[in-house]
Amino acid sequence: MRLIDEDSKLYGEIGLAQALLIADSRGYDLVEMSATPKLSVCKLLDYGKFQYKTVKKLGQARKSHKQSVTKEIKFRPKIDTHDFNFKLRNILNFLEEGYKVKVVMTYRGREASLSAQGNSIIEQLLEKTDLVADVESKTNLGARGVILILSAKQKKI
Repeated sequence: MRLIDEDSKLYGEIGLAQALLIADSRGYDLVEMSATPKLSVCKLLDYGKFQYKTVKKLGQARKSHKQSVTKEIKFRPKIDTHDFNFKLRNILNFLEEGYKVKVVMTYRGREASLSAQGNSIIEQLLEKTDLVADVESKTNLGARGVILILSAKQKKI
């Protein structure tokens, strides 16, 4: 086997028994890094410390990875102007904070006949968010409603 010491320097090619004696005398663990049929590579290291560092690296990578969170705002075709403005303000705040926003226009029962009014509300919403948001997808559910997914516009450098 090929042995690498604790300072990552090549120690040489030695047998297993001798490598275990060296590891025990220095107070390290003998860890097999790669196993090949001809010659395996082993390293002297503190295995507990090695595991701790790998877990920390994974945690750091997970911390730096930003997950996309979607906020949902529901509209109805008979929404009042104050309610519309309140929900619009929430949408703009969510977009500013970096969230994606799912806008759902739903029709219940006889409201399906008000689809033109619902579409005008969606168009009004798109006009007001045009400068700060892009439409990622627009799904028309027919008589049941419309779903929009908005995301913040990318800033050009």
